[in-house]
Amino acid sequence: MKVPISFYLGFRYWWSKKSEGFASFIIFFSVTGIFLGVAALILISSIMNGLEDDQQQRLLGTVSHAVLIPKSKLSWDDWPQIQSDLQQVEGIHKVVPLYEHQVLLQSPYGIQGVMLQGIDPERQKDSFLEDHLEVGNASLLEAQPYSLILGRHLAQELRVTVGDYIRVISSEGALYSPLGFMPSQRKFQIVGLFASGAMGDNSFALTHYQDAMKLARQPLEHIAQIRLYLEDPLSLDEPLQKLQQEFPQQFEIRSWKRAFGHQLSAVKMEKRMMSLMFSLIILVAIFNIVSALVMMVHDKMTDIAILKTQGMHQRDIMSIFMIQGMLSGVIGLSLGLVVGVLLTLNFESILQTLGLFILPPGFKIPIIFDVVQLAWISGATLLITFLTTLYPAARAAAIYPAEALRYE
Repeated sequence: MKVPISFYLGFRYWWSKKSEGFASFIIFFSVTGIFLGVAALILISSIMNGLEDDQQQRLLGTVSHAVLIPKSKLSWDDWPQIQSDLQQVEGIHKVVPLYEHQVLLQSPYGIQGVMLQGIDPERQKDSFLEDHLEVGNASLLEAQPYSLILGRHLAQELRVTVGDYIRVISSEGALYSPLGFMPSQRKFQIVGLFASGAMGDNSFALTHYQDAMKLARQPLEHIAQIRLYLEDPLSLDEPLQKLQQEFPQQFEIRSWKRAFGHQLSAVKMEKRMMSLMFSLIILVAIFNIVSALVMMVHDKMTDIAILKTQGMHQRDIMSIFMIQGMLSGVIGLSLGLVVGVLLTLNFESILQTLGLFILPPGFKIPIIFDVVQLAWISGATLLITFLTTLYPAARAAAIYPAEALRYE
């Protein structure tokens, strides 16, 4: 197989170690930088993908995807028809009654503002809640009046546990009295603790639907709110628009993005900043290739001039140095891909072998390996490497043989 002369010379210049020692060192530094940057970017991106997905699943399993607030009184006699009509809207998976509002939880050791969710355990059958209950179960909310299920960390902050009583204060059922404005309040007993690991665990308390309505002094014969479970809660704009079209002026619609969208936005921002940081490492390594090529062009001026006098075209001269630069990029990228993929797929076992624990025992680091993201990293690295070789290659092609050989 006949190898083009430009590829042969490019590889020979890239492998040169004697007369171009400093340039060879910069090339080695560039390859190492690209290799480490790509491997680190693959690992960090995969971990951040896993953390983002994990937080989405946990948060969206706890909060209401969307809540409908009837603008007119809705009785329980109308519920079967309303439920059937809502579930026919494309994108809506399940419909259950709900009543949630802001309350204060007061214990002898502290006070905390939370969202009190009044749920109907029989109608809701929330598998996410059951899976993450550490103590108790949702059916206790129905069996025992005025009972609560709290997040474990929230219970720790208030220094309470299962069996303790806690005062719940609501402004929804407030009344004016001779003593002034008096909020509705009542003691609830803690019957369960849950821990989903989501950032919103400290912001919720669960009770029975009727108990939440009684606390807020709402009429029990009316449905206060309707909770929607969406098939894809991250893409809620389309189903909510269809809902507004089919039920105009009937409901006020609230989605999870209004109250908790900033939490997932923070995770996405952290992911972007981490990716940007490691991308800059790759860019610095790639631009070191320019320095090495410029020095190589300066050292090889005589060789270039001789090649030109022998009839080599400018495009072939450019190809020599472009191939030399691309070799650094391809080798660094290939090593980075292999090491990055292997490190990502075996990260948990590597940490265990080294005796390192990033998360508490029993928790696994969520890792999602994205092939599309891997293709973007590879394509962007090769493209930027190719673009950076154009300037030194153009300088080499512009050398005049007469000037380069004048003093030889």
